[in-house]
Amino acid sequence: MLRNKCNSIVTILTSLALTLSLGVSCKEKRKVVIQGSNTMLPIMKLVEEAYEKENPDIDLIISGPGSEAGLDALMSGEVDIAPTSREVYPGELDKLKEVGPVEVMEVAFDCLLLVVNPDNPITALRLKETSDIFAGKITNWKDIGGPDLPITPIVRNEKSGSADYFKEHVLRLMDLGEKAYEEAKGRQYSEKALEVDSNEEMSKLILDTKGAIGFMGMGSAEKVHTRLVKTLNYAQVPAEQPVAPTIENVYNRTYRLSRPLYLVFRPGQNPDVDAFTEWMISDKGQRLIKSAGYLRYTLEEVQVIEQKNQADEEQESNEDK
Repeated sequence: MLRNKCNSIVTILTSLALTLSLGVSCKEKRKVVIQGSNTMLPIMKLVEEAYEKENPDIDLIISGPGSEAGLDALMSGEVDIAPTSREVYPGELDKLKEVGPVEVMEVAFDCLLLVVNPDNPITALRLKETSDIFAGKITNWKDIGGPDLPITPIVRNEKSGSADYFKEHVLRLMDLGEKAYEEAKGRQYSEKALEVDSNEEMSKLILDTKGAIGFMGMGSAEKVHTRLVKTLNYAQVPAEQPVAPTIENVYNRTYRLSRPLYLVFRPGQNPDVDAFTEWMISDKGQRLIKSAGYLRYTLEEVQVIEQKNQADEEQESNEDK
């Protein structure tokens, strides 16, 4: 009888322990919904794995339909954070502020790459001829020293921050100054331009179309699509030597087609959102951004220390004089 009672107690305790264990393991994670820039998707996917491993009670729900789509979703309260590869326009910011406080946080830098079919012998383009290509004024590669092959421009849809940036800075010549922009601000993409919804779709279409040309962010091209497309060197004006779109050349500003990347969110409303955005600009988050093929927004800790030491030495030298 005693043995049976002991067995019963053991069974009850075991069942209770199992129930408690299952209760802990099945505890629902707290969700942070992040939706926006397709350009920033490679960053966010790397971040998702690292951040969830470090914070097992958090579930990051990440998608990349485009910068504008993400901002619209943030405005309607459907998402917590909207990554964007373009600046938030004043009108958008005003609408977001009508609902409550909003923060636009720079977290990285990226550069746009001009990409063509791997078999295209063209190696470089300048701003004006690139604009003419996408506007349909230059329609054959032979007109700029390439093969006798019709040009097929490929662009992202209107929800893309990359497309918005490219349209203003390249197609409409904003990077050549105010006068050039005023003269070209009515320019539209060629009627023959093909529109795609993602960088992946663009890469596959360029691979299948020998005369195609498109554009995408450095992170997308370097980490995902390098095997499908060839990147071109770039310069703004004829007097400049076209340079390769490398991280070093973006840092030293010799590659002239770069832009900041942002996270847009409502601070102080969700501790998980605040913690995540702070993590993104921490040294750990910034190292991950760099590993994704983008440029850090903040200096590495070793660079900060070196600069501080250099400043201290200069101050001591000036005091000795």
